[in-house]
Amino acid sequence: YLARCQFMLRQGLPVADICYLAPEGSPQVFRPPASAMRGNPPERLGYNFDGCAPETLMARMSVKDGRLVLPDGMSYGVLVLPETPTMTPTLLRKVKELVKAIGREPALVFWDASNEPDYNARGAPGDRQEKRFEIARLIAATLHELDKKTPVTIGVADERNMETLADAVDVLSFHDYLPNRAAISNDIVRAKAFAGKTGKPVLNTEIGCVARANPYDVALEEHMKAHVGWYIWELMITRRWGDVHGVFYADGTVRDPAIPAAMFGLFRNRSDTALPELPDREGAIGKAITNAQTWLGNDSANWAAGLNAAETLANLLESAQLAAMRDPPTRTVDLLRRGPTNNAALRELLPKYVEMLRPHQRQQ
Repeated sequence: YLARCQFMLRQGLPVADICYLAPEGSPQVFRPPASAMRGNPPERLGYNFDGCAPETLMARMSVKDGRLVLPDGMSYGVLVLPETPTMTPTLLRKVKELVKAIGREPALVFWDASNEPDYNARGAPGDRQEKRFEIARLIAATLHELDKKTPVTIGVADERNMETLADAVDVLSFHDYLPNRAAISNDIVRAKAFAGKTGKPVLNTEIGCVARANPYDVALEEHMKAHVGWYIWELMITRRWGDVHGVFYADGTVRDPAIPAAMFGLFRNRSDTALPELPDREGAIGKAITNAQTWLGNDSANWAAGLNAAETLANLLESAQLAAMRDPPTRTVDLLRRGPTNNAALRELLPKYVEMLRPHQRQQ
């Protein structure tokens, strides 16, 4: 049995989007950066990744269709250079070849030389940020030397550090995960003012995070009002970051329709002109409650009729925005429809939806 399991586990290839290049010299040990891990024991954070020895990069890695590929079929979207200020000429030539190959990709708009070099993980040495700034400058200078056509940027976590590294880049970029409109707006104003002084374009290259009180639609609205460009990190809902980031599932469905609407400039009315829904204007709530209570009062009630009663209640809750859409009521009903008959679950669900609607029932 164990042999069969091991055989199956060896089939195919693992999926990893990021390749971290290990430093040269001895001892040659790959240690993922703190920004790629979390927890104790450490767990991979965000995209999956691999470590790569310099010899592997030089002898086996090439570029195909905009991705770094190995002969066995493994491929990566990003190569992260080690945090060291030196590199042997042989390795530098190989990096130059890869930059030249990727630089021909029509989708390449600019190089991001370093992701959040100003981010200091908990417990990191006090001088870590200064060293990361030095490395970011070195990578930016190398990219300028190797590719004289494509602009270079450094996406920083804090707008003020964007100003610190401005001399090393062609495009200014900062990230925004601030928790209220005033803070977001103030950051944008400061960034625009600094960009005006330097004569360099500015944009936000990370925006929107559920876990940081930074709703996509709010952050997007503030940037659009200020006419500042933006880039959503984690457009897709993935297994790693999907509980706090992402807009689209792989099948094209969305978690929150307000986010893609905001991407097209359509925002929720939060002003005093908003007109609240009146879901019982024509007595629909009263009828739906009566129908549900009738089904609940019949011990031999039809399963399909009960599901229809639940769906009517769920539709009223959703269309009038009376239920939190983190767990849409219609999804609960649909899951019941797909499964085997479960009268106990349905008898528990109907009273819940009835009580949610009852405050909105029109008084006779």
